[in-house]
Amino acid sequence: MTYPTISRAVVVADHDAGIEMRELAVPELAENGILVEIEAATACGTDLHIARGHMRHAPTVRPPLVLGHEMVGRIVALDAGRRADSLGRPLAEGDLIAWASPWCGNCFWCAVAHQPTLCVNANLNGFGPLHQFPHLTGGFADLAYVSPNSR
Repeated sequence: MTYPTISRAVVVADHDAGIEMRELAVPELAENGILVEIEAATACGTDLHIARGHMRHAPTVRPPLVLGHEMVGRIVALDAGRRADSLGRPLAEGDLIAWASPWCGNCFWCAVAHQPTLCVNANLNGFGPLHQFPHLTGGFADLAYVSPNSR
């Protein structure tokens, strides 16, 4: 398969803008990166709050962003360095996977409080921003980028 260059995505441009459909550039794979074709994504309450502008004070919600942080996808492309999942099982193009956002592991919330969901350095799936690599991390899209440190 040829590496895709464009993906359709549901984007929240600003806290007060609602949602819109956009075509976004697909980022090149970084070391240990994975590109997946989304098979299913859920719309949870957090996605609705983000879309309605209710989470403007949450430091992890950074519009513009692609919505959707709960998803599964089929591997379209896999960096040569990424050949196993977090449990050491082999990965290959065509595999169906689910993944979690990468936490930094070093901040107070990760290392001391053991509350990584409060990590201020995390690159959370579906929380933005579009101007920061890898930008295409939300599940409300044709394709999503699985960050190298995702589990």
